Amino acid sequence: MIAESGVSVLDSWSSSYWLVLVAKAGLVVVFYLTAFLIVSYMEHKVLAHMQSRIGPMKAGAFHGWAQIIADGVKFFQKEDIIPDNADRPVFRMAPTLVFIATVGLYVVIPWGPGLSFRNLEVGIFYALAISSLSTIGVLMAGWSSANKYALIGGLRAAGQLIAYELPLVLAVVGVVLMSGTMSR
Repeated sequence: MIAESGVSVLDSWSSSYWLVLVAKAGLVVVFYLTAFLIVSYMEHKVLAHMQSRIGPMKAGAFHGWAQIIADGVKFFQKEDIIPDNADRPVFRMAPTLVFIATVGLYVVIPWGPGLSFRNLEVGIFYALAISSLSTIGVLMAGWSSANKYALIGGLRAAGQLIAYELPLVLAVVGVVLMSGTMSR
């Protein structure tokens, strides 16, 4: 489709920073939703096979494909329980922080030649830093619940995350030294 000035609509859209940003965010959301559906269906079937059973077959016409939708409906009907003495803003912000850290990691992942959301000069450093935010989210969740056992569990989980980050950083250092760049 060529406009009267000889510039295609696609070229004029790609020059708008915000439109490109929204399109990229939409692609990430679509990827997450479709990947979740496929992985969830495969998890049902593979775990059923590992346990020598047939798995969900009644929901949907073909091998229980609608079980994923039924699980989603069940999930949204669950009650959001917040303990009485909890720090409510921090309690609600903890899962959001973990989700933001996970989605933020996709910014620097190259999907192919020239296909990345952002080519940062320090992409590896960014990936390590943004993935470490999930540790803070786990600590926030444990502390804000006003329960000593949840706090102990949060501290234990944070300790495990930190213990796995150190070997990861040391492994990445070798790759950075051999490649000579912290970018892709």
